[in-house]
Amino acid sequence: MGAIMKRWDVFISHASEDKAVVLALAEALREAGLQIWLDKQELRIGDSLREKIDEGLAESRFGIVVLSPSFIAKRWPKRELNGLFALEEAGQKVILPVWHELDHETLLAYSPILADRIAGNTSHGVATVAHDIVRIVTDPNSRSPAVESPTLGRRFIDMLDIGADNGTLLLF
Repeated sequence: MGAIMKRWDVFISHASEDKAVVLALAEALREAGLQIWLDKQELRIGDSLREKIDEGLAESRFGIVVLSPSFIAKRWPKRELNGLFALEEAGQKVILPVWHELDHETLLAYSPILADRIAGNTSHGVATVAHDIVRIVTDPNSRSPAVESPTLGRRFIDMLDIGADNGTLLLF
């Protein structure tokens, strides 16, 4: 039996107060060829918020969690995070944490499990965070669900990686 195909490469969980950095990150990931689930692009008037978020979580290979003081203070991002933890129960890496205006002590008080994870940090620049995420998402050894993806973007990224190994192309 083959792997279950996922519609999205990444689901981005965030607080609305962090929308500016999230939009920049989503654009960088999209330019790199990834398929992104982001509320702003997927939710329409009349949609059920819970149903659309459930669909996005279930049909995404990874969940980027933009952790910030605003994220910690809100209810919906916590629900999304709980869903992502549930998806990881099969021993697959799903959650890709990104710190935004957050320190280790604050995160440790919120979630020791998340504080233990290696994370991207927006203080290093959105391009750096995006590059690190692309490397994980496109790595066939990432232990993510349905690592095989039919997206044209993924095939393009694979070609870039081959060229980069030969010293001819760089992803960023």
